[in-house]
Amino acid sequence: LSALVEYVLKYVETKEDLNVMLNGIVLIDHDAALDYIIPSVIDEVRRLVGKGFLMYCNSPYYIAINPHTGTKYRFVDIYDEYTDRHLYGFVHTLYPESIDLNISYRCDIGCPYCYINATPDGEEAVWDENLKGKVKALFEDRYTWLCPPFRPEVAINVNNLFDYRTLVNITRQIKEMDGIPNVTLHYRTAVSHPELFALDSVYWTGVSVTSHRQVEHVRSLYPDRNIVFHVINGVFDGIERVKGEKVLLLGYKTSGRGKTYSPRLWKWETVETLRENGNIVAMDDLAIEQLEARKHLSRGEWDRFFMGWDYTHSIFVDLVRGVFAENSHSSEGFPIYGKGGKVMSVREMWMYLQDRRWKEDRRHGG
Repeated sequence: LSALVEYVLKYVETKEDLNVMLNGIVLIDHDAALDYIIPSVIDEVRRLVGKGFLMYCNSPYYIAINPHTGTKYRFVDIYDEYTDRHLYGFVHTLYPESIDLNISYRCDIGCPYCYINATPDGEEAVWDENLKGKVKALFEDRYTWLCPPFRPEVAINVNNLFDYRTLVNITRQIKEMDGIPNVTLHYRTAVSHPELFALDSVYWTGVSVTSHRQVEHVRSLYPDRNIVFHVINGVFDGIERVKGEKVLLLGYKTSGRGKTYSPRLWKWETVETLRENGNIVAMDDLAIEQLEARKHLSRGEWDRFFMGWDYTHSIFVDLVRGVFAENSHSSEGFPIYGKGGKVMSVREMWMYLQDRRWKEDRRHGG
């Protein structure tokens, strides 16, 4: 017990730190019967966050997410987190909270910085019984004893050349199997295909844009839709004119055609400008590194808002090439097929990646 208290207190230096920590911790009575713990904690988390949130257990975390807004809370069973960090060196969760799902390399826009090198004759996943079986297999192993099914966010790329039937069927199947599907579109695709904003199986839409004029155009076409504008670091004109939107800053990837395109990367002042203009700003791992976010945020802000690196809470799955990896620009991928050629579940892929990382840390003395 004294070691656990010491573990908690080492993160607390100020009153603000303590408040942040207490707001994100669920303390569990480990003397209670196991069949009572999880339902009671889920009920308590639901009371704390209010209505509209989906709940699931991802030991040692309890996740509450509003699928319509993307707002997410992660509550920690501090006892299990402490145990995991001492056993593995990091928190060993049951599932990824989000899945980056690639279904196509086929696109005719030809962005000079395209990190997957999509082309007009690129491969794509087309809906048939085989693809239906693959998607089903991904989510089959989604229950654990006494736990509700996990409800991952699933981000699906939609290129300008896309198979509408495939997209509709994949998003519907994911939603039926407790996932939270959303799609990412290029600006040209967004303004040319309003039917994509009417999909009842999609919770929100990400739109990749390169100027404030594109943001304003998309918003004028879909004033009431839940849109997150995806902005690549350094690849945007008039960032200071974007106001009152949800903005996801993506780090610039030097893979695919991105190897030969060299934008002038932003400084942290760009983030401050976006926030001052009333935008809700999020960043992926690469943007966090390129913009040096850790250096510019207070410890309290970092602990409250940082949701963990890719390998701790998210996974990349490519249904076209049949591989999975820690993220979409990882240099190393692994086949999604397990023993007997059967498609692995997301949980099996996740456990493989975490066990592999743990072994590598042990090998290097971590």
